[in-house]
Amino acid sequence: MTRLGSPELSFASLALALGLPLASALPAQDTAPSQPRWIWTRARAGADEVCRFRRVLDLPEPVRRAKLRMTCDNEFEARLDGVSVLKGDQWQRGYATDVTERLHRGKVTLSVRAENQGGPAGLIGRLDIELRSGTRLVVVTDASWEAAPGGVEEAAASWQPAHDLGPADTAPWKDPFVPKVATPAASLHTKSGYSVELIRSAQDDEGSWISMTFGPSGELYLGVERGGILRLRDPRASLEALILPPEVRNPHGLAFAFDALWANVNDKKGGLFRLRDADSDGEFEDVQKLVAWNGSGEHGSHAVVPGPDGNLWVVNGNMTSLPAGVAADSPHRLYAEDVLLERYEDPNGHAVGVRVPGSHVLRIRPDGTRIDLWAAGMRNAFDLAFDGNGDLYTFDSDMEWDVGLPWYRPIRVCRIVWGAEFGWRSGSAKWPVESFDSLPGLIDLGRGSPTGITFWRQGLVRPEDRGALVLADWAFGRILAARTHPAGEPAAPLVSGKPLNVTDVVVGPDGALWFVTGGRGTQSGLYRLAADTRPDARGTDVQATAAGLPSPADQSAGTGLLLGPFGGRRLANDAEAIDLAWVDLGDADRERRQVARVALERAPVELWRARALSESEPARAMAALLALARAGVDADLGSILDRLDQLAYADLPRARRLEWLRVASVAMARRGDATGERRQRLVETLTPPAGGPLPSGDFALDRERATVLVALDADGLVPALLAALAGTPSQVEQIAWAQLLCRTRVGWSEADATRFFEWTLDVRARGEGGNSFGGYLDAMLDTLLERLGSSELVARLQAARAAAVEARAERAAKPGPFVRAWTTEELVDALPAVAAGRSFAGGQRAFATSQCVTCHRFLDKGGAIGPDLTGVSRRLDRRTLLESILEPSKVISDQYQLVTFTLRDGRVRTGRVRAETDEEVEIVVDVEDGSITRLRKADVTDRSPSPVSAMPPGLVFTLTREQILDLLAYLENDGDKDADAFK
Repeated sequence: MTRLGSPELSFASLALALGLPLASALPAQDTAPSQPRWIWTRARAGADEVCRFRRVLDLPEPVRRAKLRMTCDNEFEARLDGVSVLKGDQWQRGYATDVTERLHRGKVTLSVRAENQGGPAGLIGRLDIELRSGTRLVVVTDASWEAAPGGVEEAAASWQPAHDLGPADTAPWKDPFVPKVATPAASLHTKSGYSVELIRSAQDDEGSWISMTFGPSGELYLGVERGGILRLRDPRASLEALILPPEVRNPHGLAFAFDALWANVNDKKGGLFRLRDADSDGEFEDVQKLVAWNGSGEHGSHAVVPGPDGNLWVVNGNMTSLPAGVAADSPHRLYAEDVLLERYEDPNGHAVGVRVPGSHVLRIRPDGTRIDLWAAGMRNAFDLAFDGNGDLYTFDSDMEWDVGLPWYRPIRVCRIVWGAEFGWRSGSAKWPVESFDSLPGLIDLGRGSPTGITFWRQGLVRPEDRGALVLADWAFGRILAARTHPAGEPAAPLVSGKPLNVTDVVVGPDGALWFVTGGRGTQSGLYRLAADTRPDARGTDVQATAAGLPSPADQSAGTGLLLGPFGGRRLANDAEAIDLAWVDLGDADRERRQVARVALERAPVELWRARALSESEPARAMAALLALARAGVDADLGSILDRLDQLAYADLPRARRLEWLRVASVAMARRGDATGERRQRLVETLTPPAGGPLPSGDFALDRERATVLVALDADGLVPALLAALAGTPSQVEQIAWAQLLCRTRVGWSEADATRFFEWTLDVRARGEGGNSFGGYLDAMLDTLLERLGSSELVARLQAARAAAVEARAERAAKPGPFVRAWTTEELVDALPAVAAGRSFAGGQRAFATSQCVTCHRFLDKGGAIGPDLTGVSRRLDRRTLLESILEPSKVISDQYQLVTFTLRDGRVRTGRVRAETDEEVEIVVDVEDGSITRLRKADVTDRSPSPVSAMPPGLVFTLTREQILDLLAYLENDGDKDADAFK
């Protein structure tokens, strides 16, 4: 046993020291550490055999802490004095639990019910105990245990010594208690001048870590995915589990502030929890759910951070409901979809039916008496960070399934100002970045999966990075440093690795950057990044230099827009607020202009309606008319359209034209259709040649103009849009025109329909994009065929479409013959061979013949059923990747999880939700051929996530051992034929 500063004794030597009779002590070795052994009732177990084991402990004093570790081939349940404490049914892994509360001074019986399902059988375990005096004891499974056949203790015929099968690594078993290790620090790549250290690797019973925060005494709290909260009183010492109520589970956000630990619990019954330690004894006696919301899954509720204004700030994902009691005068309050044309929902079912506000930011008083909806319109922002000026930032995700489509946008840093809107809408309805009623991203970073962020303003940071915004990207295994003042400079990598599945980052009390890895059940690690303390090339101590430099961000004046245009101060009256806001309505700064418009919308419309309709300066007029469209009434539509007509579209510069079109769109989306003379004037204004040809060469302007014309059912649009589609080589622009064509209700000829149909087949075959690319194209074609009705032409097109689908299926690689029903344990010892001597062509073939390409996107090619595998080695290690292939149901992302519906007549239906209304739910029941069924909600008695993955477990059973290793190398190296593994 390892000595940790206090004596460690076996039970026998402890009994002698305390004068106890040896009969009541547990036999153990005095001279060497006790090691657990595999045991059973006999050498060869029978199929479906059930047996029982027991040990009696006689503890001489109270217990400070104790942990039980155990596993069994095939199933077990452990009890202490008859109370169940631990179960397991996967012998390849070790199970563990804290049993401190179940141990006491005196005799305690540890009993185990074990069951074999066939083949060899064995039980192995150890119980580590620390007594109040500091003495450490260990109990292990060995021949001194008692064993008996039968599953009920009272019915056991007789107790006999257990049969010793051998040490922990006895074949066919592996040692289940080998410590788990996160990605070693030595294998990580760090920016020059920094060093990274792996502080701790999560063990089996410690879960996968998704959030972290430091407490006032330097203790570290770790949030466990689908678990509770762990605490490290000293970040380098042992973990301890906090005893919390069951509802404080899956804390995506943790923060210590205002004399409490705050947890944003991501669950259908989750919300913001406040945990208080009133008597400072290290336990949280006062646990209260301060605010409730329904948020679960990877797009549920996320971070909570304290603000410099004395409030708590929370960010939640787009699948999270708003809490009750949001203040009616919140900064972000007049939200609506503001989408003029019908959207296409995601064909893979993500966020179907989800509407505004989307991912949002809340400001909450620490006593819960006021909740403000501060900003919204993001997709799945995960964390928040304040800079030294009080400006607030977040890191929003893209929809990687939408790559190659016109509504895709990259992951991006967003600055949260008062009432900010960022334009995320579900499916194809995302606002164009040019929409001036939304804000653009501050820094675009391409593809990725944003998680934790923080500002590194001081401490052990190099001078050039001081004040930088630190960004964690889970999908691509990297931590970046970005500048927000001024914005636009490329983000520089601080750390990267394979895997480096980063979930959260914080600056610790020591000034270093601490971060954790984990998520989706993956291996977690706690790391520390710090600037080297050794002198640089000029002989300057970089750590000392960093401590003395001001932050570039702190030198900036900042935006000062988080609390609104008036800095949060109250004005004398509404008229003063209108006058002050009016000044900034035409400001060149987009943030300042939006904040001014939001301020105007808060004042009574009667006080500024006439002024908005008479404003002559174009920029200010557009902002005022947009405010009226949002805050006014339906009767304002005519006045808004009349005023737009007076502000002649053809005479305006490009920026004002885009705003003119957006005002018209929002006004009609919110206030109703343009009719009569107003509709005719709009059509005449926007139809070529008044505004130039379509396309004019200005894609953004042409698209918005065409959107309004399609909504107005203007004549002659089909030939013009087909010409636009044919006139651009850009796939993104072509699909934008196609989307508008499918929403065009009038003017289709047979020749035009055939021409468009042929284009869809062509781009479906040669186009490249994310998981939803093909599904969106299919949905557009469905719209066209429905619009054409029943005719000979439609029958001919449907037949050609079916032939194209069959041809795609024929081209798909066919699986080979069965080779072996592989298990993880059979292949895990071969995993080091993935690193060298592999066949690139073999990996490529294995990806196709094992049908991976049918369901998974990889390097912008492949199917849409499962997760995108691009960059998978940056978030999963080799063993986890292998397990995900062989045991796909072990960890299922909620984005790909099937749902099981139980109906009133007893039938059960399982599938992926594709669409949902108040009356029915549409599910894909066969993910490979896309067949669907519709269920009436009135017939559904229960719905629950299915524990079974849509991915079959035997896809690689047609591959040899070497082919599987080639496949892993192909995925691990992102299909790079020049990687070292293929040399």
